[in-house]
Amino acid sequence: MARLILGNTDASASGRGWIAPTAHQPVFASFFTGDAVNSNMSVGGSLPLVVGAPELHPGVLGNALPYMATRGGSNYLKTNILEPREMTIFAVVRMPVPPENQGGAGLVTDGAVMGAYGVGMGDFMMVLTAATAPEGAIRARIPGSPPIAWNTTPPRTGDMTKWGLYALRCRRQGAQVEGLVQALTWNASQVRTGPGLDTVSSTALEIGSQPNADNTVAQRGEVHHAVSLIWNVPLSDGEMSEVAALLRRWCARYGVTV
Repeated sequence: MARLILGNTDASASGRGWIAPTAHQPVFASFFTGDAVNSNMSVGGSLPLVVGAPELHPGVLGNALPYMATRGGSNYLKTNILEPREMTIFAVVRMPVPPENQGGAGLVTDGAVMGAYGVGMGDFMMVLTAATAPEGAIRARIPGSPPIAWNTTPPRTGDMTKWGLYALRCRRQGAQVEGLVQALTWNASQVRTGPGLDTVSSTALEIGSQPNADNTVAQRGEVHHAVSLIWNVPLSDGEMSEVAALLRRWCARYGVTV
């Protein structure tokens, strides 16, 4: 049975923590409700490094979600979770001031949710973007040969200011890799497949940034994170539905529908 606790307890050195409704437990879990911005509620999980000054904002039951504010390339969390060959990601996020432009030198177009893209062989990323279409998109990329990428799943640009529930799953199927991206709040999803990689990057995942944000202004947008969950295994469809339902109940306690 899943255990959801109000306090964002750090369980990195404990046998107690948040228990997900999944056979395998996440390697990182945070609902950003505690005093430490880098707390990890995953049992036995490790603490991420705080880079810059990501800020915690308290929530109000029935009225507002607690969250961490990040900015790509300057204020974020750097985990020691190396880019997995298979993974599942859940995030409740928003981009408070989505850019209205569609690209151009020196313009911010993306807000990084998580990523390892931009150094070495790092390929994974999930960003909110306005760079590719007027309506905006959730953009993702997973390891493959070549990397598998897509950037057409809603929301619209204007919806980026609202809380959204997103998920990504990367799983191997023989020599192939399959990627699933879900914009659950908008009931939208896409699946893509391609040749897999036997060896992936040793780059660590970042929350609120990715290495590429160090090199390009485009990915230095501000993102608010209410939930960040990382598994280094692909969850089943049923498990993903259970996690999504749990997160929706969590957000509803704060008066937010995702």
